[in-house]
Amino acid sequence: MDFGFTEEQEKLRQEFRTLFNKWQKEGTVDPEQTSLLGQPHSPMFYREVAERGFIGAAFPKEYGGSELGWQTLTLFQEEAAYLRAPISLSLSGTVLNFLGELIAE
Repeated sequence: MDFGFTEEQEKLRQEFRTLFNKWQKEGTVDPEQTSLLGQPHSPMFYREVAERGFIGAAFPKEYGGSELGWQTLTLFQEEAAYLRAPISLSLSGTVLNFLGELIAE
């Protein structure tokens, strides 16, 4: 049994890393960056990630999601945590996705 990532998942991981590294290496500064729920949070970065459909990855399109699924959301969150992306994973993961799904139901 193979527990590795699929080719598509590897491409997504690379896309996430490229995005996160861009913010780390270029030293992009968001004057509105704050701490949200104890984690660094950049509204500019959040907006860019949302535009790519990664915030509502598990939501149906009819509710503003991108229907990329829970696996994509999990990959996104793992890479974001690993690379210390300036996004509150508590907000983007727990609140928006889990609570959002409950509200949608």
